[in-house]
Amino acid sequence: MMPEMKGRYLTLNFLVRRWQIEKTRFDHSGEDETKYCTRENIKWISDIVRENFPHGNITWALSWEALMNPNSYWRCIREIILQLCEKYRDDITFNPAGGFPNVYNTKQQVNEDIDEAFEVIKKLTDKYPKSIVSWQLSAENLAYIREKYGAKVASAHCWSQEAVDNLSSEGSIMYPYYPSRRHYLKPAKSREDMIDILMLDVISLDLVTARLRMDNAGQDCRMGVQPIETVLRFGYQKGFEIMKQVTDRYFQDNWENLPFVWVTNQLEMSVIHRNNEVRRAFKNWLDHIRKIYKDVHLLKIADFSELFRKHYQDNSKIQYSFRYRGIGISSSDPEKEVLWWMNKDYRLGVLVSKNTAQIMDYLVYTDDIQEPQGPESNWNISGIVSQKKSLRE
Repeated sequence: MMPEMKGRYLTLNFLVRRWQIEKTRFDHSGEDETKYCTRENIKWISDIVRENFPHGNITWALSWEALMNPNSYWRCIREIILQLCEKYRDDITFNPAGGFPNVYNTKQQVNEDIDEAFEVIKKLTDKYPKSIVSWQLSAENLAYIREKYGAKVASAHCWSQEAVDNLSSEGSIMYPYYPSRRHYLKPAKSREDMIDILMLDVISLDLVTARLRMDNAGQDCRMGVQPIETVLRFGYQKGFEIMKQVTDRYFQDNWENLPFVWVTNQLEMSVIHRNNEVRRAFKNWLDHIRKIYKDVHLLKIADFSELFRKHYQDNSKIQYSFRYRGIGISSSDPEKEVLWWMNKDYRLGVLVSKNTAQIMDYLVYTDDIQEPQGPESNWNISGIVSQKKSLRE
């Protein structure tokens, strides 16, 4: 543990997409998000961020269509984002296949998409991106962008996600780690096996509900700081309260347990601008963080990675322990507390309820773990006991 990194950190990524899921270059599903991706909406996000964090930086992640579409509308969108990057030191990067690249594409095709996208970004900014933003990305692709382009960080795994949006990616540790060449969800045990790219979770979750499954808990299993499972589901008052309390569980309740505390949010333009309740909740969430936690550093993920690297060059010193009591909303039972211990060798989760303790998750990161060749929707790593299978509520 390096005490110099002790602090509170916030990272924000904003997804700018033509289609909700751009499966491949030529196929897509979901709604056309063009109407949400306007100059005014992009500027609104930037202004709200800077009102609360004048020196903060964020990351803009553009899908294939948002990056490649030649018409004047999307050229204009790229121009305003580039202006914000120049003015505020924000970053622009690629969001491959709507965030699900290895669900719908071969690893070779993902590399080819990254090649073309990174070349376009270099033409726009005179440099290759140091980051990539997705919902998942295979170890082979991570190694490729590190070795060819020098990328340093990937916000590219959904901690605890199983069978949601046609993706299962359960089995990683929750806080930053360097992934193994064997599987992107497995922390590397040695320098030889390590991909020198920092892997980040995409959304900070309620840990009491994160252990549940979509088939018996619905959207509770992804409840956290993201508006989809909060404001859009419960309305402003309850939704904002969830976002606020989950943030407090990390920034306040785990301050003594962790070498640093970190909250992250990956937000679609189509979600923030879905309605005025979501916009209000996002604005007030940032207001809450600024007013209560005056020492929070808002960093783009590339800068967060550089800070982390100064203190952790590999996974050998990583030790994370979390304590999380339910917030009293929906399935987040205030009578239940989740304890987690995570490092390069294993993760151990314990559920405490009414003076009883039960091991709900135990996963040892053995050398025989291998990721699928893909395309594939199931990228899970299964342990001796799994939080998603041990408890059915």
